[in-house]
Amino acid sequence: MDFLWQHDIDIALLQEVSSMKIETISRYIKHVNKGIEQRGTAILVKEGIQIQQIRRLPSGRGIAEIFGGICIVNIYVLSGAEKKFER
Repeated sequence: MDFLWQHDIDIALLQEVSSMKIETISRYIKHVNKGIEQRGTAILVKEGIQIQQIRRLPSGRGIAEIFGGICIVNIYVLSGAEKKFER
């Protein structure tokens, strides 16, 4: 929260969101997309900024919004390191 305020961030993209602590962040509207594993992606938008057309992937691994004619996409993609030994 301090980082967002100190740097006057308008839009922040978060990944691996698993806690409702995100709800405690003030001055931002939260758009969260949690999947079946109860974690996912989120976009925080400073209050007063207008966004449109929120889209979410059912898996929770992606969320998108349109801001001023620009589509902002937040996708969490696994690195592949998890099953590296098996491959």
